[in-house]
Amino acid sequence: MQRSPIVYFLFFVSGITALIYEIVWTRMLTLLFGHTVFSVSVVLAAFMAGLGLGSYLFGYAADRLSSSSSALKVYGWLEILIFASGVLLSLLFANFADVYSLFHSVIPESLPLQNLLKVVFSFTLMLVPTTFMGATPVSYTHLRAHETDSYLVCRLLLE
Repeated sequence: MQRSPIVYFLFFVSGITALIYEIVWTRMLTLLFGHTVFSVSVVLAAFMAGLGLGSYLFGYAADRLSSSSSALKVYGWLEILIFASGVLLSLLFANFADVYSLFHSVIPESLPLQNLLKVVFSFTLMLVPTTFMGATPVSYTHLRAHETDSYLVCRLLLE
Protein backbone atom coordinates (compact mmCIF):
# COMPACT_ATOMS: atom_id res chain seq x y z
CA MET A 1 0.00 0.00 0.00
CA GLN A 2 1.55 3.27 -1.10
CA ARG A 3 1.11 6.17 1.31
CA SER A 4 0.14 9.53 -0.07
CA PRO A 5 2.82 12.24 -0.18
CA ILE A 6 0.39 14.40 1.79
CA VAL A 7 1.12 12.31 4.91
CA TYR A 8 4.85 12.97 4.53
CA PHE A 9 4.19 16.67 4.04
CA LEU A 10 1.98 16.81 7.16
CA PHE A 11 4.66 15.08 9.21
CA PHE A 12 7.20 17.64 7.96
CA VAL A 13 4.87 20.54 8.82
CA SER A 14 4.32 19.02 12.26
CA GLY A 15 8.06 19.14 12.94
CA ILE A 16 8.29 22.74 11.73
CA THR A 17 5.43 23.82 14.00
CA ALA A 18 7.11 22.10 16.96
CA LEU A 19 10.22 24.19 16.31
CA ILE A 20 8.06 27.32 16.04
CA TYR A 21 6.42 26.51 19.38
CA GLU A 22 9.87 26.07 20.90
CA ILE A 23 11.02 29.49 19.69
CA VAL A 24 7.81 31.25 20.71
CA TRP A 25 7.78 29.72 24.19
CA THR A 26 11.46 30.58 24.65
CA ARG A 27 10.72 34.21 23.81
CA MET A 28 7.72 34.29 26.12
CA LEU A 29 9.66 32.77 28.98
CA THR A 30 12.50 35.21 28.40
CA LEU A 31 10.03 37.94 29.37
CA LEU A 32 9.10 35.95 32.46
CA PHE A 33 12.58 35.00 33.67
CA GLY A 34 14.43 38.03 32.42
CA HIS A 35 17.28 35.90 31.06
CA THR A 36 17.50 33.93 27.86
CA VAL A 37 19.65 31.25 29.52
CA PHE A 38 16.91 30.29 31.98
CA SER A 39 14.16 30.28 29.38
CA VAL A 40 16.16 28.22 26.88
CA SER A 41 17.09 25.75 29.62
CA VAL A 42 13.50 25.28 30.77
CA VAL A 43 12.10 24.98 27.23
CA LEU A 44 14.81 22.56 26.13
CA ALA A 45 14.39 20.41 29.26
CA ALA A 46 10.60 20.34 28.84
CA PHE A 47 10.89 19.44 25.16
CA MET A 48 13.35 16.61 25.76
CA ALA A 49 11.36 15.26 28.72
CA GLY A 50 8.05 15.54 26.85
CA LEU A 51 9.36 13.92 23.68
CA GLY A 52 10.79 11.03 25.67
CA LEU A 53 7.70 10.66 27.86
CA GLY A 54 5.34 10.78 24.89
CA SER A 55 7.37 8.22 22.99
CA TYR A 56 7.45 5.93 26.02
CA LEU A 57 3.76 6.23 26.97
CA PHE A 58 2.30 6.06 23.48
CA GLY A 59 4.66 3.29 22.42
CA TYR A 60 2.55 0.79 24.34
CA ALA A 61 -0.70 2.22 22.98
CA ALA A 62 0.58 2.11 19.38
CA ASP A 63 1.03 -1.65 19.58
CA ARG A 64 -2.71 -2.03 20.03
CA LEU A 65 -3.55 -0.29 16.77
CA SER A 66 -4.92 -2.77 14.29
CA SER A 67 -4.35 -1.05 10.96
CA SER A 68 -2.60 1.81 9.28
CA SER A 69 -5.88 3.76 8.94
CA SER A 70 -6.34 3.73 12.72
CA ALA A 71 -2.72 4.82 13.12
CA LEU A 72 -3.43 7.70 10.76
CA LYS A 73 -6.49 8.68 12.81
CA VAL A 74 -4.46 8.61 16.01
CA TYR A 75 -1.83 10.77 14.34
CA GLY A 76 -4.52 13.27 13.32
CA TRP A 77 -5.97 13.42 16.82
CA LEU A 78 -2.50 13.88 18.29
CA GLU A 79 -1.94 16.84 15.99
CA ILE A 80 -5.26 18.36 17.09
CA LEU A 81 -4.29 17.89 20.76
CA ILE A 82 -0.89 19.49 20.12
CA PHE A 83 -2.59 22.47 18.51
CA ALA A 84 -5.15 22.91 21.29
CA SER A 85 -2.69 22.54 24.16
CA GLY A 86 -0.07 24.67 22.39
CA VAL A 87 -2.49 27.53 21.82
CA LEU A 88 -3.76 27.36 25.41
CA LEU A 89 -0.20 27.32 26.73
CA SER A 90 0.78 30.28 24.56
CA LEU A 91 -2.24 32.24 25.81
CA LEU A 92 -1.36 31.35 29.39
CA PHE A 93 2.26 32.43 28.92
CA ALA A 94 1.07 35.68 27.33
CA ASN A 95 -1.03 36.39 30.43
CA PHE A 96 1.41 34.89 32.91
CA ALA A 97 1.78 38.20 34.78
CA ASP A 98 -1.71 37.74 36.21
CA VAL A 99 -0.98 34.17 37.28
CA TYR A 100 2.39 35.14 38.70
CA SER A 101 0.86 37.97 40.74
CA LEU A 102 -1.40 35.40 42.42
CA PHE A 103 1.62 33.25 43.26
CA HIS A 104 3.59 36.28 44.44
CA SER A 105 0.92 37.19 46.97
CA VAL A 106 1.01 33.70 48.49
CA ILE A 107 4.70 32.75 48.51
CA PRO A 108 7.29 34.53 50.67
CA GLU A 109 9.71 37.17 49.36
CA SER A 110 12.37 34.61 48.51
CA LEU A 111 13.82 35.14 45.05
CA PRO A 112 15.18 31.57 44.69
CA LEU A 113 11.80 30.15 45.74
CA GLN A 114 9.96 32.38 43.28
CA ASN A 115 12.30 31.39 40.45
CA LEU A 116 11.94 27.72 41.36
CA LEU A 117 8.17 28.08 41.29
CA LYS A 118 8.30 29.75 37.87
CA VAL A 119 10.56 27.01 36.51
CA VAL A 120 8.45 24.15 37.88
CA PHE A 121 5.19 25.75 36.73
CA SER A 122 6.50 26.49 33.22
CA PHE A 123 8.09 23.06 32.87
CA THR A 124 4.94 21.27 33.98
CA LEU A 125 2.73 23.25 31.62
CA MET A 126 5.03 22.65 28.64
CA LEU A 127 5.17 18.95 29.40
CA VAL A 128 1.58 18.43 28.17
CA PRO A 129 1.95 19.52 24.52
CA THR A 130 5.48 18.16 24.25
CA THR A 131 4.27 14.75 25.40
CA PHE A 132 1.77 14.78 22.55
CA MET A 133 4.62 15.84 20.24
CA GLY A 134 6.63 12.85 21.41
CA ALA A 135 3.75 10.55 20.54
CA THR A 136 3.54 11.64 16.89
CA PRO A 137 6.72 9.87 15.69
CA VAL A 138 5.49 6.70 17.39
CA SER A 139 2.16 6.80 15.55
CA TYR A 140 3.91 7.67 12.30
CA THR A 141 6.40 4.82 12.75
CA HIS A 142 3.54 2.46 13.48
CA LEU A 143 1.85 3.66 10.30
CA ARG A 144 5.01 2.87 8.33
CA ALA A 145 5.40 -0.49 10.08
CA HIS A 146 2.01 -1.62 8.79
CA GLU A 147 3.11 -0.77 5.28
CA THR A 148 6.41 -2.61 5.72
CA ASP A 149 4.80 -5.70 7.25
CA SER A 150 2.28 -6.03 4.43
CA TYR A 151 5.05 -5.53 1.89
CA LEU A 152 7.19 -8.25 3.49
CA VAL A 153 4.29 -10.70 3.71
CA CYS A 154 3.42 -10.16 0.05
CA ARG A 155 7.02 -10.61 -0.97
CA LEU A 156 7.38 -13.83 1.03
CA LEU A 157 4.19 -15.23 -0.49
CA LEU A 158 5.31 -14.42 -4.01
CA GLU A 159 8.72 -16.05 -3.69
